[in-house]
Amino acid sequence: MTDLVDGWLARPTKRASEYRARLDAIVDNIFSVAILLFLLSSYPGLASRHGVALAVLFGGPVIYLLVSWLLTRRLLMFHFWSAKAGALLLFAFWPLLCLTEWEALIPLAATVVGLSRLEQVIFILRGGVDQDAPHMFAAVERPHFRG
Repeated sequence: MTDLVDGWLARPTKRASEYRARLDAIVDNIFSVAILLFLLSSYPGLASRHGVALAVLFGGPVIYLLVSWLLTRRLLMFHFWSAKAGALLLFAFWPLLCLTEWEALIPLAATVVGLSRLEQVIFILRGGVDQDAPHMFAAVERPHFRG
């Protein structure tokens, strides 16, 4: 919810910046680590039952940031719809897990987050850097060279 409110307030007031986007990514990753620690301490054996899904869910975003840095020398956080869905699942699934005890939410959330990060890497590899692009198939501006 804080991401939605922050973006909603920052864009119209012209307060959006690359610094704020990076800070947002750092805070999101700190929250992610806290959620992971909470889950591991609250559900013994969860890591052995869903280790790969937890690695994708919580490690995928950190690995993605490293890949975006290696490819562009920037931490790129795109506002793709898949990224929004992945963030929602990442931050909303653990209360649902606590309420329902339905562990199938973990691989579902991991699949969405993993595919979202893959979509973002594909967009970067296509030359995309527009963080407001809606998806990986958005037009990529190519530099114009004079002949």
